[in-house]
Amino acid sequence: MAGLPGVGKSSIARRLAAELNICLLELDRIEKPLLEHISGDTLGWAGYDLLTVVAEDQLALGHGVILDCVTWIRPLRIRWSQLGTCQPW
Repeated sequence: MAGLPGVGKSSIARRLAAELNICLLELDRIEKPLLEHISGDTLGWAGYDLLTVVAEDQLALGHGVILDCVTWIRPLRIRWSQLGTCQPW
């Protein structure tokens, strides 16, 4: 799930994840504890990389995944789209 800040992504993602009983991964929740120890400039795109790795692991286990974040970079959206079509198991 991607979109501009404040448009309701998280609310929709949470309801959908609960309804479908699938994993919800939120970039904000992943980055928050990291940002308490390092600067945002240092963190850079690492949060997105962490989100992707955790999503890959969940998909490999056969779980559905919703990724909740602002994703304005097309290559990342394409990568995630491809994750959803891969079946490594």
